[in-house]
Amino acid sequence: MDNPDIRLGFARCWGCYDNCSIRVRIDKQSDKVQRVSGNPYCPNNRYRPESLSTSVEQALVKLTEQNSLDNRATTCGRGTAAGDAANSKQRVTQVLKRVGKRGERRWQSIPYEQALREIMQGGDLFGEGKVEGLAAIHQPDKLANPQDPLFGPASKQLLISYNSEVHIRTSLLRRFAGQYRASIGKKSAYCGAQQRIGIKRVFKSAIFGGAAHAHPDIDFEAGADGCRFGLYIGTSPSNSGNSLNALGAQLAQARTEYGYDYVCVDPILRNATTYATGGEWLPILPGRDTPFLFGLIRHIFENQLYNKKHLENTTDAAARQDGELHHTNASYLVIQNAGHPLQNQFLRDDDGEPLVLVDGQVKPVIAAPHGELFVDQEIVYNSEKLHVISSLELMRQETYKTPMAEYAAATGISEQKIRDIANRFTSHGRKAAVMLSTASSSADGTVTGWATAMLNLLIGSHHAKGGACYWHGPVSGLKGPYILNSVEGGFGKADQGVSLNREGKYEHSREYHDKVKQGINPYPAQDPWPQTAPVQNTAEMLTSHINQRPFSLKAFISWRANVLYGASGLPSEVFDAFKDPHGEHGIPLVIAIVDQISTTAEYADYLIPDFVHMEEMAIDRHWGSERKGISASGRLLEPKTEKNQAGQNICMEQFLIDVAKTLKLKGFGEKAIKKTDGSYVDLHNEHQWGAYMLANCAANIGDDLPQASARDLELSGAKYGMRNLYPYIGESESKLVERLLSRGGYFDESPRYDGEFQAGKPGLCLNVYNEGLTEGINCYSGQSLKGYPTYAPNAFWNGDRWEDHWPKSDYPVLMSSYKSTLRSPWSVSYDRTVEFSPTNYVYMHQHTGRALNLKDGDTVTVRSAINRPATGTLKLVNDIVPGAISIATGFGHSGYGANDLWIDGQKQAGDPRRGAGISVNPIIPTDPTRTGPAPLVDVHTYCTCRHGVPVKVEKV
Repeated sequence: MDNPDIRLGFARCWGCYDNCSIRVRIDKQSDKVQRVSGNPYCPNNRYRPESLSTSVEQALVKLTEQNSLDNRATTCGRGTAAGDAANSKQRVTQVLKRVGKRGERRWQSIPYEQALREIMQGGDLFGEGKVEGLAAIHQPDKLANPQDPLFGPASKQLLISYNSEVHIRTSLLRRFAGQYRASIGKKSAYCGAQQRIGIKRVFKSAIFGGAAHAHPDIDFEAGADGCRFGLYIGTSPSNSGNSLNALGAQLAQARTEYGYDYVCVDPILRNATTYATGGEWLPILPGRDTPFLFGLIRHIFENQLYNKKHLENTTDAAARQDGELHHTNASYLVIQNAGHPLQNQFLRDDDGEPLVLVDGQVKPVIAAPHGELFVDQEIVYNSEKLHVISSLELMRQETYKTPMAEYAAATGISEQKIRDIANRFTSHGRKAAVMLSTASSSADGTVTGWATAMLNLLIGSHHAKGGACYWHGPVSGLKGPYILNSVEGGFGKADQGVSLNREGKYEHSREYHDKVKQGINPYPAQDPWPQTAPVQNTAEMLTSHINQRPFSLKAFISWRANVLYGASGLPSEVFDAFKDPHGEHGIPLVIAIVDQISTTAEYADYLIPDFVHMEEMAIDRHWGSERKGISASGRLLEPKTEKNQAGQNICMEQFLIDVAKTLKLKGFGEKAIKKTDGSYVDLHNEHQWGAYMLANCAANIGDDLPQASARDLELSGAKYGMRNLYPYIGESESKLVERLLSRGGYFDESPRYDGEFQAGKPGLCLNVYNEGLTEGINCYSGQSLKGYPTYAPNAFWNGDRWEDHWPKSDYPVLMSSYKSTLRSPWSVSYDRTVEFSPTNYVYMHQHTGRALNLKDGDTVTVRSAINRPATGTLKLVNDIVPGAISIATGFGHSGYGANDLWIDGQKQAGDPRRGAGISVNPIIPTDPTRTGPAPLVDVHTYCTCRHGVPVKVEKV
């Protein structure tokens, strides 16, 4: 029986980045969430999701059946805790202006219109001296660096840091940044982007581009015919990555019914991974994943354990003929002659076809379905003597450069154990896979990702039934009836110039050309130039600011990003830039758009209140879901943020729209958006933007959306969530959006497999050798980039080994970190989170503790070369690799309500539970070999590094 006091609805969760779809129960009178559970239609929340054709009422009734666990739809502890986000203590619901110095946590409430005026106009806002406002900073016709036009307009002296999730909202923020021509940075570069870039190198050969594939995962869906062996690098099943709700059930069945064999290679044993499961924990020294993976590859080569049939196919036609999905360039010949104009490129015929060797003859791939895999010889082609090596032979020679004993010594794992794992990995045909997590964010994390993809390639596991599976992707709301992915008459990507963290080719810069003109070696560059993928590294951009290369910032806006807490190894000067607006490195104007005052927001001049997840609209992909789909919802809670004089709730979108309209930016205000039918619509508020995005998304799915009855709309919350959308989209568009919201999103139900491969995957040429990558040049050494993964011990920007600067005698322990199962970086602001996850510890092996004269329960400092120690409680255990420590992330906050703050002179008491534990990132040292203060980075892609760093641990 319906309860007239209760409203039900489907929403997108924001307990972490998985973006699961959830069902919530809301008390109508108080507008409070009473309960959070899983959406039965969503594959992230249910092992066998309900068909979209099932009515909402039927789906909900099935959840009550007592005889089958298959009908349960669950959410994890993160999602449950996030249910009360709207009512969290110390939530920001009004506009606040700082009182006193930055960081003192003293604020006064002011009208939104006053804040907008002051932010736009600037002036002596705090009695500390004049500050330029956003109107003065907006100079799209002047240069940010007059000495180097490459870096684009002066308006890029505004940096906007944002969270790259939340598709509807992020899209509007990026629209604003593009038309303001601001700098824009996100969190991915300090959240594992380098591993995804490494994986991409097997799938994509472009020198510069976005991700083609993300982290691989294990294909369980085939049941007894699914994966037989899984190798987890830097994680354990369901600990991070895919949603643990569905994965937990999949893993349990695989363990108990199908004899699933798996190994977790990780410094610390997580979640009793191996207790009575048949799984195995293999402890490894932090930051040493790459030599372990290279050891596996070497053993596979030594014993011919690779998938020869898969590797030999040279074309798509050849692969299809052999019943394969993908082909490879394993047999393609690479020119090796030093100084040859085509050195490191594939040998091609006059028609541009790559050449391979077959029975001693050089042939184009279109005439040679299978090529020889291991070639290293001199040939004569077109009367030219050439030294050629096949792609797979280059990879084999690279792995043979380092003895197996050296790989083993680097990892702390025995040579025999590495060989044993390689044998198990290759003994199941394609039904095995390697997956990894962001715990491998070390100085060579890019190569770690690349090597995992290479291992899956060697056995033919990519997209195979029971092999490695990848995200199928979301359904975008940027394209459709409303043209939202561009601005008519506005600026495009080509107008933005090179980013503040120098994403592009160093050889195009003024610095390079000036050095060449002076007759000096242009290498090394003063700073890194990421040139193989855009990562928009906010940490590196802030480093550019303090070093005043290529230019300094005048303003900073943060939305759902907490760079001062989340980025590892930030130089102390970056914190100084936020603390003192008029200091040597000061950022004069800082604005935070927040629902909670984070570590970064503590140093803001103005706080703009923002929504929490059930107050916002959503169409978001599921992290790790192999099926195309999205979680979608309208507003299920009435926002608690104050309203402006026009009666609109204050939020990120409203603030940016109002700034844009004040500056008369294209793409905002009257007739801002063109439709495909030639008409125009306005953009004055966030309801409009959300309506257009949802309408586009629903149109892109079309008839695959289920029909929605009035009862479906009521029980799903779609009717309530649509209340603000109807005025802005047509009747037919509204009907499609209703259908989308009635199931909490769209979840693809097409067949999972096509023969022995996962369905819906295009046949690709998998790169054993990435030719496009060799077009890039290392901006320090001046050498061409390698087209295959290479192994070297952890090194700095200039190539020095870490041990050269940080000797083991001074720093005897290696540090690692891991994601807490029940915490995300922001979830400490949820009361339930601190109840069931009160603190973290510095975990250390018993033997290591005794060697350092430490006891269990000691209060210790963890100190690296930056001499910025952190204090925590020591736990001596047996389930961590000796010689290391491991610390969970998500603890040790200063913000998020951990400390007292004052608003309008009234004290709001902090909750010390929110500050419990130790924060990992401040411990990470900077790179002593770079010019000026700079974070420690992955030397291949310049993402930040936080894993495997040498530290000392001392009793307080």
